[in-house]
Amino acid sequence: MLRIGVIGTGVMGQNHARVIASLGSNVQLSAVCDVDENTGKQVAKRFGAEYFKDCRELRNAVDAVVIATPTKTHHEIAIAMIDAGKHVLVEKPLAIDVEKGLEIVEHAKAQGVVLAVGHIERHNPVVKFAKIALSKGQFGELNSMLSKRISPFPSRVNDVGVVKDIGVHEIDAQRYLADAEVEYVSASGGRANGGKHEDHASILLKFKNGKTGMINVNWLAPIRIREIELLCNKVFVHMDYIKQEVFISTSQIMDFNASDAYQYPTEYNVRHIYLKKDEPLRLEIQDFVEAIRERRRPLVDGNDGLENLRVCEAVLKAMEKGDVVEV
Repeated sequence: MLRIGVIGTGVMGQNHARVIASLGSNVQLSAVCDVDENTGKQVAKRFGAEYFKDCRELRNAVDAVVIATPTKTHHEIAIAMIDAGKHVLVEKPLAIDVEKGLEIVEHAKAQGVVLAVGHIERHNPVVKFAKIALSKGQFGELNSMLSKRISPFPSRVNDVGVVKDIGVHEIDAQRYLADAEVEYVSASGGRANGGKHEDHASILLKFKNGKTGMINVNWLAPIRIREIELLCNKVFVHMDYIKQEVFISTSQIMDFNASDAYQYPTEYNVRHIYLKKDEPLRLEIQDFVEAIRERRRPLVDGNDGLENLRVCEAVLKAMEKGDVVEV
């Protein structure tokens, strides 16, 4: 029996609790912790777990924890749990800044515990499909990527801006698909609604292997979009994270009259790939559980979380300076 506790019962914490409680007889949601006693007790009761107000008090009730608290609290809680010998899954971003993120990573390594970071899109079936296809050469050479992640402003987030909250998902997905680290970034954005943190950003990533990535991320739209496109030398790939759909396109220009550019006959071939749908959060937690049991690194480990945080900070610096910044 692997006993897992959830620290933080906001939107993500409640979803982590739901998934863990549904995993079966070999995994137990043993504890729920939140400083909000009312919400914490409700969630604990719903899933048959023990409630704790202070995370330090749940250490004897768990073997592993999920930390789904505000970003500014990740460091303190993660260090306490790691020092107690607990395996940890931290919601993204890993920490409020690189310095604190590095301390978490080093502590986990010293204690020999599993450290996973909640970059959920790596577990999305569309990203898994694309990663396998790229590794087999089915798309040809990947040249560039374009991500769009936009939504209305989430009132629950107040300690980081749009780059570290949702832009970090696309940074991680593009690092994973490019199979390389980011060399330098440029970016523009700002605070259209006058808040404390940036609410929109347009980001350009240059990877060390020559590939490029563009990311459009904002909290200004009255619609929720989660998409990524891959421009490869054999095909163009459009992926929808929410619908878990993939469209693979090619085209061929037919004979045309050079004096009539309006008439530009093109033949399109579009394949719609229907993937088996699965909840990325469930896949993420299953991977965390398996990493603990098999003594292996999780799909997204502490070093990934740290590198994503490094890129985020370079993006924010590039926005401030109006210049290219090396990561």
